This record gives sequence, structure tokens and C-alpha cells, in this order.
Amino acid sequence: MPITIENLEELEALLEQHPEWQERLAEKFLNERTLRRAFRSNPELKETMRREILGEELIRLPEIVRELVETVKAQTVRLERVEGRLERVEGRLERVEGRLEQVEGRLEQLEGRMERVEQGLEEVRAGQEELRREVKAINDWRRGETARREGELYEQKIVDRAMRIFGAGRGGSPRDPLVREKLFEWLAQVDMTDGDDDDDGDLFNPMLADLIWWKSSGLVALAEISIKVDWDDVQRALHRAQTLRKAGLDGIAVVIGSEWAHPETKSLAQQTGVEWRVGTDYSDGLKAFRKLT
Repeated sequence: MPITIENLEELEALLEQHPEWQERLAEKFLNERTLRRAFRSNPELKETMRREILGEELIRLPEIVRELVETVKAQTVRLERVEGRLERVEGRLERVEGRLEQVEGRLEQLEGRMERVEQGLEEVRAGQEELRREVKAINDWRRGETARREGELYEQKIVDRAMRIFGAGRGGSPRDPLVREKLFEWLAQVDMTDGDDDDDGDLFNPMLADLIWWKSSGLVALAEISIKVDWDDVQRALHRAQTLRKAGLDGIAVVIGSEWAHPETKSLAQQTGVEWRVGTDYSDGLKAFRKLT
């Protein structure tokens, strides 16, 4: 007896009522051939089966792979570009390194030159310092010579005007033969050997005085002459006049100059009994000596 549509519909209804029958029937009929025929006749069933079996993530896998491939291609292109840029940068770095090496070489050359320049400057400074010392020494010598010449000229002028300063009498510089002979006569009885080899001996030696002037009464003036009268002049006049007094003479010490070197020098002269003619100022003792004939 042939199976009709009604029979199939009745079977379908029974299967709906008994799910366990559906499972058993599926086990009997769901084979490769029937599945293929079912999939060909019902594409939606095929798609449903595929989604149920594979899941959404596996279904999207080809799409994800394509996206990854595209991303990789894009990244590869970018990497290639970056590599190209890096190669260019490396080329530039190599050129920069080459230039830096050249600069370092030039710097080393400059450092060597600077060292030579500094050495030269040191030599120049040393030469300048030596030159300054020599110039200072020359200037000091020149000033000393100028002062000495001025002092000698001033001394000679005072010696030439001795009579105007001391009044009547005789005398002059110990370098004058007459004055020198007179001093030898006076000092014949005085021991002049003490301190002969040092400055102390000179300090007491009337032969080294600048001017000697004596009166007929026997009073003798021993003078030291300086443009600026200082304590050393006072000391020399005082001690050399003392030597004359040791020889039995009535000797007075005198200093002559244009001005006092220090304000206190005049007071020191007064305290030690040294007379003076400084500028136009005469001490009382020298005024009295001038009046003697």
C-alpha cells in the first residue's frame, strides 16, 4: 500500500507528540546523504546547522583573518616606510658622526694651538713683568740720579752762598783743599779709626760734611745740606759736630735746606741742639753765629 501525504502528516503529528521518536528517527535517517539532500533543498537549514555547530566566533573567523591580513599588510607597508626613514636617518647619523669626527679633530688642533698660545702668553707676561721691573729700576735710578744731581747743584749753590748764610768768616766744602787742610789740622789729635769700615764711622766724620765755616773767634759751624731736610741730616750734623768738639773746637751743628721733609723734624732739631736755615727761616743760634765777625 503506497504512502500518502496524509500518512506523512500523521507521522509528523506523532513525532510532535513524542520527541523521543524524533531522536530515534533522526538517528536512523540523519546520515551524510540525507543531510546533503536536506541542505540542498533547504539552505536556511544548512545555515542554521552551521551556526549552531561552529558558533559565531568561528563563522567570523575568515572575516577576522582577512582583517588581520589587511592590517598586517598595512603595518608591513608602514614598517617598510619606517625602515626607509630609519635608513635615511642612519645615513644622516653617519654623516653627522663623520662631521663630529672632523669637528673633534679640529677641536684637538685648536686645543693644541690654544696651548701654544697660552705658553706664548705666559712668555709674553713674563717678558712684560721683567720689562716692568727693568723700567721701574731705570725710573728709580733716573729719579735717584735726578735727585742726586739736583741735590749736588743745590749743595753747590749753598756752598757758593755760604758767606750770605753764615756771615763773616772762612770755609767751604771739605773737598776744597784749604778747608781739608784745616780739618786735618783740627782732627790731628782725634782718633778717627773707630768705625773706619762701616757707616757709623762716616756718621762721625767731619771730612764728609757738606760745608764747614769758622769764625776768627774759633767758633766752627758744620752744616749738612739737603733740599728737604730730614732726620738723617740732623743726625749727621749733630754727630760730626760732636767730633769737632772732641778736637777742642767750639762746634755747632747746622742743617740747611729749602723745606723740612717732615713737620716733626724741626722739633727734633730743636731738641738735639741743631741749628738750621730752612727756606728763609733761621734758628736763633744761627742768627747769633752770623753776627760774629
